[in-house]
Amino acid sequence: MVLMSENNTYAKNRGLSKGTTAPEFSTRDAYNNKISLNDILKNNRGLLIDFFRGTW
Repeated sequence: MVLMSENNTYAKNRGLSKGTTAPEFSTRDAYNNKISLNDILKNNRGLLIDFFRGTW
């Protein structure tokens, strides 16, 4: 796991540095089931998280 450190910081207005891994998290899916990053990675090779700025 690659952790963010002083040498691996956010680039201004560019997002995360290449290779940065998300910290462990849990949330609810669209069907209100609890899911976590670790659970997803047990059954999949990776996870793409897309952050975008909405204008609604």
